[in-house]
Amino acid sequence: MFSRHLICAVAVTAALALSACSGASNQSGTKMIDGKVWGWYQEYLRAIAPSNPGAFAVSEDGHYSYYFYCREIQCLSGGSYKREALKGCRNLARQECYIFGFKSTIEVSYKIRD
Repeated sequence: MFSRHLICAVAVTAALALSACSGASNQSGTKMIDGKVWGWYQEYLRAIAPSNPGAFAVSEDGHYSYYFYCREIQCLSGGSYKREALKGCRNLARQECYIFGFKSTIEVSYKIRD
C-alpha cells in the first residue's frame, strides 16, 4: 500500500559532528542541503514516477531527509503524504523538518552545500 523510505546519510556519530556545521538557511532564506540529500531527492523522484503522489522532507540542518509516497494505482491525495514525511524526518533527525518537495515540485529556495 504505502511505502516509507528511511534515509540517513551518515552514521549517528558522524551526523552529530555534522550538526556543528553552519546553519541550514542563509540570510536570504535559501535552504542549504547536503549533496547526499539532493541524491535522495533524485531517488524519490524516480520512486514516485509521474503518477504516484508523495512528499519529501528535509531536516532544518539539511543533513537528513525522509520521504513518503504511494505505490498503489489509486492513491489518496492531500496532506497525509506531507504529514508522514515530516513525522519520519523529525523522528530520524531529532529536529524540525520542512517539506522540500511535494509530488515532483520543489517548494523551497535551496542551495546544495559543498
